[in-house]
Parts: sequence; structure tokens; C-alpha cells
Amino acid sequence: MVGRRVLHGDLSPNNAIIYQGKGYFIDFDHAKFLNDDGKADPSPHGTGTVPYISFRVLRLMGDGHLVQHMPCDDLESLFYILLEFTVIYLGPKGILAPQPSPEALRRDAVWRWAVSYENMTQDGLATSSIWKREFINGLADPPLITPYFILCCPLLEKWCCTISLASSQSTALSHNTICDILMWDLSMISQQLSQIHPPALLAPLSTPEPTIALSPPPAPPSAPESTIAPLPPDISVAVHRSRRSKMAPVKC
Repeated sequence: MVGRRVLHGDLSPNNAIIYQGKGYFIDFDHAKFLNDDGKADPSPHGTGTVPYISFRVLRLMGDGHLVQHMPCDDLESLFYILLEFTVIYLGPKGILAPQPSPEALRRDAVWRWAVSYENMTQDGLATSSIWKREFINGLADPPLITPYFILCCPLLEKWCCTISLASSQSTALSHNTICDILMWDLSMISQQLSQIHPPALLAPLSTPEPTIALSPPPAPPSAPESTIAPLPPDISVAVHRSRRSKMAPVKC
């Protein structure tokens, strides 16, 4: 799309389909054409679906500033979409992972972002932005990746680190960089799958789920584990329902 100077502006699982083995983006209601500088025209309205909006755009929406979507924002949205799939699905055909415990809902970054749906105000958008920034910079608990997607961990970690590096250097995320990561790691996943017997890909549900090591190396077993301040008890309310809701443009 960038080659055609088009910015989608609302990437989410609801706006992507697979037809005859090919992937397509749909729903271009909020799409914009890119200017010569590679950016869309500024707008007082932010668009997107909260769990998948880049934390940069969420911050602008929450602060009431003009929002200028860029291609790097769509790339970050794609990361959140893939990350969500590896957390809430056990495998193909839409098989959902077991509902997390209330404590896990309070600590897992992927589930926490959905809370913003319950409070669609400027404060709610800003809070979601802060949570995402903490996660991208390794300051939050790593998400629980289901066993089926364990081989995607290196890809997710590289993509996340690339977003963090671009943010820290105030540079735009590059399509070429993400394409290189995807091509290399998908190739590695393909090689690993060819060496694994199919039943081994699905670990028993009782097996502790692996996690992505996005934060610094854990302390020795004897050291106390870090904790995160508990969030309000109503966080888990309607999380799953809200994750598939469509968010209308929010006027700041």
C-alpha cells in the first residue's frame, strides 16, 4: 500500500481477510493518501481500534493534539495484531486459549490494552498509550504465548525491539527492516517445522505457557520477583467482547 502512497489508518483483525490463500486488507473508510514527505495530512480526529493503534498516535489522541498518521503506525498495528493472535489462540480454526485468571488479566499487557474500550475518553486513550510504551520498552510483564506459536517468539521479539529502537531514536519504523525480519524468521520457522513431528507442536494444556523474553534477564531464583501495581478489579469485565469491537473515530 505504501508503494501506492496509501495509508490504511485502521489495521485490526477485523480489517484483514484471507481469500484463496492470499491475504487482503479491507475497510478503507479511514485510509488516506500519503504526501511527498511520506505522511498523511494532519487531522483532529484519530482513527483505529485501540488495542492495535500505535502508542504514538494514542498519545496524540489522548493529549488532544492533531494526529498525523504515518506508515510506521500501520507497521506497529500489524505487530499488535500478530502478538494478539499468539496470546489468545491455541492454533488454527479460531480455537481460543483458556480465559486467563483475574491476576493474569491485570498483569498481561495484551489483555490490559482492551481496558481502554471500557473508558473511551482522552484519559483512557492516554492510559492505553502508557501501557503500550511500557511493554515496548520492556518495562511490563511479557505476554503468555500459547504453545502452538512458540516458534514465533524470536520474530515477535525482534519486531518489538525494532519498534522500541525507532521510538527511542525518534525515527520512523522502516518497511524494509520489518520485511527483512519477517522473511528471515518465517524462513527459520519453516525449517524448524520441517524437523518437528506435528503432534509435538501442540503441548498439553497443563504445560506452563512459554513467554517472550522482552524484558531484561530475570533475577536468580532466590531474588524476589518484580511486581506490578494491581489494576482496578473491573479490568477483566467484557475484555473478550470488547477486543472485537470496532472503534469509531475519536474526536479529541
